[in-house]
Amino acid sequence: RHVGLQTSDVFYDLGSGRGRLVLGAALQEPRSCVKCVGVELDAKRHGIAERAARLLGAGAETCELRCDDLLRTPLDDATLVFCNNVVFGAELCGAVARALHPRRAPQLRSVVTTSPLPLADAKDSGLSLQRISVMP
Repeated sequence: RHVGLQTSDVFYDLGSGRGRLVLGAALQEPRSCVKCVGVELDAKRHGIAERAARLLGAGAETCELRCDDLLRTPLDDATLVFCNNVVFGAELCGAVARALHPRRAPQLRSVVTTSPLPLADAKDSGLSLQRISVMP
């Protein structure tokens, strides 16, 4: 709800780790979105997320968990993307911005990051900075 998730959204968490955010979004009642997709490169973290999803059972049925590279995973149905990129360097942040180009994510309407993406890369991908919020 804080990121403007709509019931028609397909929510992606790029770098989903153990799946807490993406599984939490899938479990929201009333249903917060059509589908949730978590993308995690680390097989151990991905495995933890899969075990958690199995424990949640039917509640996690709208959640897809991928052990994949966030820069290469298909994003064709993504409408809202979250990326906790606070520990990413400038080069990786730029690659994330380029990965969100409309050619790869044609349905994308919103991106939420924990650290700004490089402006030049974001602009080249058609992304624009809307708001920066700082939590105390």
